Amino acid sequence: MRLTVTLLTTLLLAAAVAAARRPQPAETDATNDAASRTQAARFWIKLTFGLDGEAARWDGSVSLQDGQILQAEPWSFEKRDRFDAENRSWACTTVVLKGRSVSSFAEPQRGVLLQIDATRATRLTVKTRQGDFEVAVAELMAGHPMLFLDGRASAERLGTSEPLPSDRHVDTDIATEDDYPSLAIDSRGHRWIAWIGYEDQTKRDHLWVLDLDDPKAKVEEIVTAREQLDPKLVIDSEGKLRLFWAAPEAGDWELWTATRDGGRWSAPQRLTQAEGTDFHLAVAQGPDRSVWLAWQAFRGDNSDIHVRRLQQGRWSRELAIGHQTANEWEPSISVDPDGRAWVGYDSYQNGNYDVFLTCVTGRPDSDVLEAKRTIAVAATADFEAHASVEATGRNIVWVAYDAAGPNWGKDYSRNVTRFHGNYAETLHGARRLELRAIVDGKVLMPGVPLPQKLNRIRPRKIIHSD
Repeated sequence: MRLTVTLLTTLLLAAAVAAARRPQPAETDATNDAASRTQAARFWIKLTFGLDGEAARWDGSVSLQDGQILQAEPWSFEKRDRFDAENRSWACTTVVLKGRSVSSFAEPQRGVLLQIDATRATRLTVKTRQGDFEVAVAELMAGHPMLFLDGRASAERLGTSEPLPSDRHVDTDIATEDDYPSLAIDSRGHRWIAWIGYEDQTKRDHLWVLDLDDPKAKVEEIVTAREQLDPKLVIDSEGKLRLFWAAPEAGDWELWTATRDGGRWSAPQRLTQAEGTDFHLAVAQGPDRSVWLAWQAFRGDNSDIHVRRLQQGRWSRELAIGHQTANEWEPSISVDPDGRAWVGYDSYQNGNYDVFLTCVTGRPDSDVLEAKRTIAVAATADFEAHASVEATGRNIVWVAYDAAGPNWGKDYSRNVTRFHGNYAETLHGARRLELRAIVDGKVLMPGVPLPQKLNRIRPRKIIHSD
């Protein structure tokens, strides 16, 4: 059995989960408690400094009791910062100072990543210029950073970078290529992962789910089909594990869902019924644990972005957003503290790919959603696509996206490059990241540009029109 899916040690683990209660107290049985203190678990911890957004020196060090630090790495350190992995110490300053350029990262925070072997007795002692704090590692829950120093610093449990063990699978004889992982964390702090395993022998996709934190749990197969895409896991408002995915039905791609309750999965439920392909699924949750879906739907001659909400067990009607006469692609969705969904996508409305953002709302007592406004986040002659949206506060939405030169991909040669007599960016000519903040409806650029490492391929000749 080849299982190649891994959990990445990144901050993104926290973005996919909803609120959960704190872990239950340790067992009181002396024998069990003694055993748990000697059984080590290996995972990563992230320490973050400067959550208050203030400029400060955070020089410090970390030590560990009843465990072992296996690796120590800096996170978001600038060139002027220093990190000593051998002595577990560092010298760093938070916040990008005015008048100084960014050398590597735009984040104002700094941090440290630690891979540790830990038991229930393991404790981290963190000493900094801004104060010291101690972390009881057993109390850390994935997806829920623990705050220290009046909220200026945090400690968070991340995942591992180890392949899933083959003995967690019921049928160890199946060899698969594994893709499209999705992660959710339940109220116990257990990490659930869903993914698709392609079996070349049968030419079929297996949709699998596994509780990573239950050592006795086996891989659960939801459905096996010829093709499947976009698995997304969430914990719904009833506390149930809910899975969404896209798969064809009689040759027409549709959206599906299933829930896990009482240790069993429900039969798959088809969510879309109209003729036309439905895929490129994105999922987000609101502050009330409502579930929002956005996807690319082909209806008639072009594709639009559709949105739907599951609230208190009730589905809303589908809402089409975007431009009716143009193709829209690959949505991203995030819900702000007021329960409004912000959907980002790219559109060909202007004859090239541009990024737009639409705000969608719906009353709790209604199954009708409404598109409040659409904002052109990036609508220049450049290629702008693949939006990633995060609503971080009231009336504040961040949008990151890919960008390239004008008339991207419209040329017929990598050397002589033209489109209607104008310069056209070749397919692999360049690609950069862009970031925008939408504050009270206004599109703002960062004061300091995102650092880029560009490997630009220029054509040897540019042909201009007469």
